[in-house]
Amino acid sequence: MNEHYDQQFASFYMRDLELSEPHKGIMDYFRLQDELRTAVLNKNSFEALEHLKQLQSILLNRASGDYINALQRFYLSQMVLIADEMKQMGISPMKIFCFSSACIDMIYSWTEKEDLIKGGEWFIQTLIRHIEERFHPTYEHPLIRQAVKVVNQRLEDVVEVESIARELSVSPSHLAKVFRQEAGMTLKQFCHSRKVAEAKYYLHYSFVPISDISERFSFCNQSYFTKVFKEQTGMTPLQYRRQMQERRMTGA
Repeated sequence: MNEHYDQQFASFYMRDLELSEPHKGIMDYFRLQDELRTAVLNKNSFEALEHLKQLQSILLNRASGDYINALQRFYLSQMVLIADEMKQMGISPMKIFCFSSACIDMIYSWTEKEDLIKGGEWFIQTLIRHIEERFHPTYEHPLIRQAVKVVNQRLEDVVEVESIARELSVSPSHLAKVFRQEAGMTLKQFCHSRKVAEAKYYLHYSFVPISDISERFSFCNQSYFTKVFKEQTGMTPLQYRRQMQERRMTGA
């Protein structure tokens, strides 16, 4: 059985080596892929889409008539790289799994060239939007990075400074002081901002009742959730949900 797989892999590998030799753009492929990933993580939509177009061109030229599989495999590889970044950020394994699964379903739903080109642009913009809306900013201080990672892992729990400090083996007062100095906000404010950012996704894309969303993210009650949400966004959860529904209806 293993010999069969070894032989099959070797045939694919040798085929790709032969196809790659005469292709001028193939040497730029990995450089562009790294630049695309960097642009996505830096939330630079313009640069990311420019790199994407160049990569699509290389793949379309190389793939000949098999461009559907070539582009699908490429998008899947990008999804894997971003999923790894999500893991480093401390996003929970379950959320990474669901995110990756949804991406795979979307990618395999594109079976025409036009869908693959436009879908690729949507895919990159969606990755950037997820980073902007749901992921934490990058902090240089190692203690802050560790604290942020813990917060991301516990978004659906009651997150207290004391419990985070205990896990990081520092005093609560030291953690609170360093976090405020480095992040420009209290750790509690940061926890709220992350919970609200995640809750916005549920309000935008689901019909889950607001009371259930409040409970999911361990707010003591819906009134407190509404208070925190309004402090962060300037509107109540219901107002935000209605605004997102109106945008979907108008295509804005």
